[in-house]
Amino acid sequence: MNSYETELRRISRVLSEIAHTLEASDHRSERVDRVLVLAREIIPSRDCAVLEVDGDRTALYVAPAVPDEERETLVTRLESLYRLVSGGDEIGRSRDSVPSLALPVMGLDEVIGVIRVEPDGESYDARHLRLLSVVGAQVGAYLAMARLRDRDAAHVKELAAAHDFQRVLAGVVGHDLRNPLAVIQTVAASLLENATDERQAKALGRALRNAESATRLITDLVDVTESRVNGAIRVIPADADFCEIVASVVEDLRDAHPDRRIDFRSVVSTLPGRCDTVRFTQIVTNLVNNALVHSDPKLPVMVGLREDHDNVVLTVQNSGPPIAPELLATIFDPFKQGAPKVRPHSVRGLGLGLYIVDRLTRGHGGDVHVTSSAQHGTIFSVRVPKRAAVMRPSAPRLQADSLVLIVDDDQDVRDVVAGVLQKRGYDTATAANGREALAQLRAGLRPGLILLDLQMPVMDGETFCEECARSPALAEIPIVVISSDTATAAKLAATHARAHLSKPVPIDRLLATLESLH
Repeated sequence: MNSYETELRRISRVLSEIAHTLEASDHRSERVDRVLVLAREIIPSRDCAVLEVDGDRTALYVAPAVPDEERETLVTRLESLYRLVSGGDEIGRSRDSVPSLALPVMGLDEVIGVIRVEPDGESYDARHLRLLSVVGAQVGAYLAMARLRDRDAAHVKELAAAHDFQRVLAGVVGHDLRNPLAVIQTVAASLLENATDERQAKALGRALRNAESATRLITDLVDVTESRVNGAIRVIPADADFCEIVASVVEDLRDAHPDRRIDFRSVVSTLPGRCDTVRFTQIVTNLVNNALVHSDPKLPVMVGLREDHDNVVLTVQNSGPPIAPELLATIFDPFKQGAPKVRPHSVRGLGLGLYIVDRLTRGHGGDVHVTSSAQHGTIFSVRVPKRAAVMRPSAPRLQADSLVLIVDDDQDVRDVVAGVLQKRGYDTATAANGREALAQLRAGLRPGLILLDLQMPVMDGETFCEECARSPALAEIPIVVISSDTATAAKLAATHARAHLSKPVPIDRLLATLESLH
């Protein structure tokens, strides 16, 4: 083997080792410094340095290492070179008596630094310049990829922080606003049941309706947060009659809009199946309300229901102006309210109704579509399986006279819920936080069911569930999480709890959940 082949092999080995050194992204400074050490094996030099420039930030890599007091001078010299090579004014050898070599370090589409080798008595030629260009290209590609990884990591961190903020915001707002609303609704509903005076009953009815209206926006925001955190809004299917649900919604909306005509047509008088009654009611309500807002007040809104093999198909049609094609593509996105020119000035809200319809339909295993034309109007079509596939885990039987432990840091909530349950024949016990409830359980209290809030001082609901799970005796007690933080409640219900409900809980919804544990 002649000297040329030997030298070629040596250079190939060094370049291969440089490539291997730059394969991983960890310990960036150590890896670039190692590359510069290797570069000196094929480009003889007194020192080899790279200055990386990222906006106002610079990073110096040099071999061999130089004292701290010399680094600032070296950075200044390399910054001058960077300004020259990044502008294309100078590339290659310097004009010194024994010239150094300097080349730009290229990123993906820009100059991100400069590499320079300082001679150690030997003059450089074209071969050294070519070798330096190879090393510079390898270092440039590595630094560019490292920057992209850093930016991706920062972006992921920002998204995670945004998700956490959404969840915390929804939880805090929901907890602070829903607790007093829950008390108002529960007390008003309880008083309304026993009201004998017609004027008093009407006043209580108005108070109850206004409290429900006040919670609607909170519910929408929390639903959106749950969907974005968990990927879907959780539904709890049970036996139901789709015809009965739709007819009830239409009747309520007729009462709420006496000046509007809402027609309901179904080819069958009953359509039994399985769905989340509350959530399917929300689907119908949102679609019909949307149709009422965007349709001609003089023309009816048409609601249809039919059976299609193993599916139920709900249609809501209005005769308003057709939706522009560019809006159809994003109509189910959150915070979309339509173009200002076609949206009535009286319409207020965050534009979450159709987004929630889409999420709830998906939660039932179905889909929703929309068509819009001047001839046929706008038609929303919801198709869901007649028997939703989501099943709840089995739970111990809860007798009507079983003891219910109510765990909530709000005393008004504890008192009101206890009063409602006692009126239905349940015995109750209460605790202000998880630690207090745990102490009662460890002292021998054995409720048939635990109603649990999540956001509590001393010990929160999530920690309480984890503590119960560690004890075989306590793990058998079914837990129903009642919280405004539906995202966390849904995750908890999938592991430790039997079910979860969103605050404020209507009395019938709460009692239905207790009955479902029979």
